[in-house]
Amino acid sequence: MKILKKSKKGFTLVELVVVIAVIAILAAASVGVYFGVTESAKKSNDQTVTNQMNKALLLDATVNGNPKTPTDALEVLEENGFDVVKMTPFQDNAYYLWDSVENKMILINKEGNVDFPADVDNPTTSTNPEKYFGFIQNDAEKQAQDYSYYLKNGYSGSTTFTAGIDTGNNNLESVSYENSDEQEVIIRTNSATTELIVNAPNGTVKHYDAVGTVHVFAVDDENCYEENGKAAFTQVDSGKYKTTSTADVELLFVSNSSNVTLEIAEGTVDHAHAISEAEANTINSTNPGVTFEYDGNIGLTVDYNNNKSNETIIDIIETAVEKEAVEADESDFWIVCKADQFAAGDGSENNPYIIKTARQLALLAYNINTLQAGNYASAYYKLGKDIDLSGKAWTPIGTTSGNSTVYFKGHFDGNGHSIIGLTNNDKTDVELGLYRDELSSVKGLAASYGLFGFTQDVEIKNVNIESAKVIGEAHFKEAGMLIGHAIGSLTVTNCSIDSNSKLYGLSKLGGIVGLAEDYEVHGNITITDCTFAGEIKAQDRAGAFIGASRSSCEDIIEFSNCSSTGTLTVKDYGVGFIGFKYGGTTIKAIKKVSYVFDNCSIDMSKLTAVEGKGKYIGRIVEGGTIIVKNSSYDSSTVGQFNKGSYILAFNNDVYYYENTNLENMPILENLTDSITYDLGQAIYEGNPDNWSSKICYGENLLRHGIAHFVKINSETVDLSSNRVKFAGGETKLTLTLNEFKDFVKEGYQPTLKYQYGDVYIYKIEAL
Repeated sequence: MKILKKSKKGFTLVELVVVIAVIAILAAASVGVYFGVTESAKKSNDQTVTNQMNKALLLDATVNGNPKTPTDALEVLEENGFDVVKMTPFQDNAYYLWDSVENKMILINKEGNVDFPADVDNPTTSTNPEKYFGFIQNDAEKQAQDYSYYLKNGYSGSTTFTAGIDTGNNNLESVSYENSDEQEVIIRTNSATTELIVNAPNGTVKHYDAVGTVHVFAVDDENCYEENGKAAFTQVDSGKYKTTSTADVELLFVSNSSNVTLEIAEGTVDHAHAISEAEANTINSTNPGVTFEYDGNIGLTVDYNNNKSNETIIDIIETAVEKEAVEADESDFWIVCKADQFAAGDGSENNPYIIKTARQLALLAYNINTLQAGNYASAYYKLGKDIDLSGKAWTPIGTTSGNSTVYFKGHFDGNGHSIIGLTNNDKTDVELGLYRDELSSVKGLAASYGLFGFTQDVEIKNVNIESAKVIGEAHFKEAGMLIGHAIGSLTVTNCSIDSNSKLYGLSKLGGIVGLAEDYEVHGNITITDCTFAGEIKAQDRAGAFIGASRSSCEDIIEFSNCSSTGTLTVKDYGVGFIGFKYGGTTIKAIKKVSYVFDNCSIDMSKLTAVEGKGKYIGRIVEGGTIIVKNSSYDSSTVGQFNKGSYILAFNNDVYYYENTNLENMPILENLTDSITYDLGQAIYEGNPDNWSSKICYGENLLRHGIAHFVKINSETVDLSSNRVKFAGGETKLTLTLNEFKDFVKEGYQPTLKYQYGDVYIYKIEAL
């Protein structure tokens, strides 16, 4: 057999050019065939998909009727596996439309003609192109089509249309429909914060789903503006206004009855008003569907959108918008459906942030807890209306991650309004801490629960808590109706907790504040003109006003004109005005805090405790001064004493009590008639009034927590009117009770001014 050997010789340049030319000719012929087949296949696939979508629409329509809006049609298709908003045809430059009259998806090719199905009009030549809805992403795509629009996700802000519109999932600020043609359009909006403006003097508009405010400048007087959804406020200037059975309108305002025709036989219109009494009478005589009112405070003299000064109207609208927005939100937490802004104000003392809705109150919590830029934490806030927090778990204002804490440090004026329905909505501490990513910093917040979680140096006044339901027997350890955990100074004035409010938890529960402490950030606590009538249940440490107090410096906790008629139940560690006062041995603190109760009362019959049932303090662990004004000595003033020495002052009677065992309030005969002080010697020159440091820690500062005085610059420490003097070098001085009581009963207390080594220097100051 003859073997042929492969030549190693390559193509010559001429041969290579010929080969390339042949390949090109063959490729051209085959590519033409290939692309012809492919385009045909793409078209066939598109028609098959369109046909399947229309079968799904037809099948659903036989049961539920035709969809009213593109959103309704898309939901049907998505349930059958077609996500139309994300779908694109196989053919290049082809697109889908939905025919709202025929309830069919149609396929348009690149020439603008209908590819499928054959039994529909061509949109480009149709006499009513507005019945077709295209799917657009932005304004540029809006300009490229002449029919109605469905907005894909990502459309925002305000926009104007000349055909129908479905806003999809987008929350637009404002939607305007302006067209003078005789056409009928569908408008669907999805947000109670959206404003809809209609100016179509020859047209008909059918609105669906949620909207905030509607201003109908003009529609056709024979056809109409037809409301099929929920609207907070609607103003009609000209044309026919009609409601259907699905309409729910909070406030309808007619500016001129001679220009408006009404057909309100169906649906709900909660409030209807006219611009004058004569207008109201005219409308009522011609339309029996709803009664129009006018009382001088309601009637507007100008349209709502240009003048929003009428507070009655604005309150109705804001309430309706709030209701719509909350109902539209599916979360379990208020903070998720926060408002975009406060009602008014800049947060300054003279122009506080005004809060009128639960969503705006949630915005306050959100801004502080997520450390939004601005002055939110230390700003001034004021309620403009009662706030209803029912139905969703409240996120406290001020929170902690366990490693760091965010405090509310501002001023909150309830303005006489109420916080209604404050609740954790039966959620545990873990559930309350597991928010969305934007709020991941609040994990662990449930350690301190209340309207405010953590506060520092705050003022709260004129707030009423109504129908609160905070239930967490297994996890709340610091909880109050107002504040969970307060540090530093706290001023609470004219606040109340009503009889329908309940707070159940483990420990340190209070009507006003769960735990109040000042051993790191110092400051007085003043609670004035406050009442508690609710119910608190705890394993231990519960107070009508403060669950537990941990104080270590010269600060004062004072109650004035406060009363409790509420029910408090604990098993251990005290119940009363203040459930429990901690000692300071573990932090080596000066134990000389003063408690003042001036004209205060509590219904003792509603207090239950195994031990530590006290009128003012359930259990006090170690040392202190208790001053009671406008009330005589009472053996139930303090439920339990632990150890240390105490000064007890009732009106003008001052007693000294030294106790080393756990006992109840002493009887008068067991009180001593003298007080012993340990003294030291000052080594300091200068005016003590100029000393800025306040040292509040150290060992052996006081014996049993009683005052420690020393000589200052060879001048004598003067307790009151030169009543007590002593010289340097002395180590001990005993004062009689009569000598001591004059400044105690008036509220004097020693203040630590300076520490030099082991020497501690004090100055007497009035409380």
